[in-house]
Amino acid sequence: MAEDGTAAAVNVSGTATGSNSVSRNSVVAEASRGKRIVGHATLEADPSDGVVAMMGRLKLTSRKAKTLVMDDEDDAKGCPDWAIVGKVLAPNPLHIETIKAVLRPAWGNPKGMIVRPMGSNLFLAELESKADRDRIMKGGPWMMGKNAILLKEFDPRIKSADVVFDSLLVWARIHNLPYNLMNTERGTPLAGMIGRVEFLDVDENGRAWGEYLRARVQVDVAEPLMRCVAVGSSRLRTTVYYEVKYEKLPMYCFSCGLIGHSSLVCPTPASRDEDGKLPWDSDRVCIPDQKKKEQRSSSHGLKSGQGSSTQPAVGETRNPEASSPVKPRKQRVWKTSTAHKETGAKGDTGRTAGTKRK
Repeated sequence: MAEDGTAAAVNVSGTATGSNSVSRNSVVAEASRGKRIVGHATLEADPSDGVVAMMGRLKLTSRKAKTLVMDDEDDAKGCPDWAIVGKVLAPNPLHIETIKAVLRPAWGNPKGMIVRPMGSNLFLAELESKADRDRIMKGGPWMMGKNAILLKEFDPRIKSADVVFDSLLVWARIHNLPYNLMNTERGTPLAGMIGRVEFLDVDENGRAWGEYLRARVQVDVAEPLMRCVAVGSSRLRTTVYYEVKYEKLPMYCFSCGLIGHSSLVCPTPASRDEDGKLPWDSDRVCIPDQKKKEQRSSSHGLKSGQGSSTQPAVGETRNPEASSPVKPRKQRVWKTSTAHKETGAKGDTGRTAGTKRK
């Protein structure tokens, strides 16, 4: 391509056709002196390069691109007012309809919500109100099965490929803290060691009571989950470690502690301890789901015969409308007259039907 946009072709005789052309002889001459021709520019070339190789790398300059000046005072013009961009941390690509089917009931079926694909496991959710957007952004962690869904507020000035999904909103608990650390002043920097603090669960006086301090934090998905936090005392010159556990975590690795993959596919598998557990085992990191725990204990009790104190005994039947077992009724036997004995039908045993065995 020549400087004015016209093509320049080299013929067999060695002369080039076109308005702004470079003769092949001049190129060869410059190449023999250790220089390379690019359009009308002469650049230093590697002396070991041959003429054929240099001609194959010959690039002609194109005309300068024109600049389109746009009014950028209103960057969001033509873009949705309230929108969320999200990414599903799944090992396999998911269809947008599958993502829609999960998000709509999980987010309370917001009015006018439109979900559009933005790439592999990336989506844009348009919402009608700021209230719906804020409720969803603060309501995590959201999961698709066991896969985490990372969310960001939509910015019309950023390309979808440039959106960085680096954090997940989770609930964390710091256990066995002394009460002088379970307050807003000291608890906020303490929870900040886990991630960016969005909310601290304290009372109207800024204090927390109980076995743990509960905080809502944005954890970095590129870093392992924090299993403990260290607090040093300048007066006692000691360091105390306090255990950290999380509520309703999505899929994460028991070996490296990263969210987004399991220990079965971890590139850096860890060694197990004497109990056969990995460093980030669920017993050490996760708060057990109370509902599932109750279901498991109830199921175990029924299987072992300990789930109910009113099990029917052998030979008894249970009335479904009563709480206590009901014994079966005795069958009444009717006596017949002598005339009926003489004219009654014979049974298989030769006795008269309806008579009582003597």
